[in-house]
Amino acid sequence: MSSRGAARRIVSLACTHTETLHFLGVSSQLVGVDCFSDFPRQLTDGLPKIDPWLVEFEAERSKIEALQPDLLVLSYPFQGELLAANPLNGVEVITLDAPTGHEWMQEMFAQFRLLGDKTGASAAAEAIISNMSTDFERIKQTRVRNPDLTFFLEMDHKLYSAGRQTLVSRVLTDVVGLQNCVEGDELYPQLSTEHVVGLRPSLWFVA
Repeated sequence: MSSRGAARRIVSLACTHTETLHFLGVSSQLVGVDCFSDFPRQLTDGLPKIDPWLVEFEAERSKIEALQPDLLVLSYPFQGELLAANPLNGVEVITLDAPTGHEWMQEMFAQFRLLGDKTGASAAAEAIISNMSTDFERIKQTRVRNPDLTFFLEMDHKLYSAGRQTLVSRVLTDVVGLQNCVEGDELYPQLSTEHVVGLRPSLWFVA
């Protein structure tokens, strides 16, 4: 466990981390979340919301300070850089950016372990990692072997898509065996309907 002891008042500024903290069993320690966190509803609907893109503005900073967190979980480096210029007194800040490299699985599991350590839920983190590892391996063993099976993942109605370097694309490619039809290294490129249709994806997922 962290030398500071388990965090008791947590603010999460990323929906991914909010969900992870929920599955770690520490929902009761959350005192605030970002405005995009909407799962599970019974948890997020009752918590104060903070705009993760505006943490540098006084109004949002004041919201965070009023919640008196001892742990602030961020997802983007720029958030930490903005807060570093004017630190929050007595608040431990950790930034867990989405894994995007070839070692994404190890990076993701390392983030689970870190959150488990910071919140007193190390055993739960290890259980999640074990279960996910088993599930991933089972999917790999039973997946359809078709290198021509492609997908397009629509992130919103403006046709922002999940690029090949995103975590969800890595999972669908490395575990499920599908190929992302969107080319390039941009994380979330915006495409036209005509362009996507021209890519002729085998599967079109809507987030």
